[in-house]
Amino acid sequence: EQIRLLDEIDFIWNPTGGHRRGEPLERKWQTKYQELADFYKEHGHLKVKYQSTLYYWMVNQRRRRRGTGGLVPLTDEQIQLLDEIHFSWTPKKSTLS
Repeated sequence: EQIRLLDEIDFIWNPTGGHRRGEPLERKWQTKYQELADFYKEHGHLKVKYQSTLYYWMVNQRRRRRGTGGLVPLTDEQIQLLDEIHFSWTPKKSTLS
């Protein structure tokens, strides 16, 4: 259960190799990004459920952009894709569900 939860928030199992448990980082990122983009299309906002796996994924994207937490930095393309769906890089508490 703990491994599954870590996988869902893009935990890097091998930071030097850039892969987690056999799945390329980019493919995992694209899957979660698509989930977030679909949420945005359906709801018109990115106020995902607090403490959901998507919520934690969003937290990690902010950390990746800041270069904190020992995470692989976001690419310019990933930042652009998130910007296109109005991703908030500095959310206010009132914007989180």
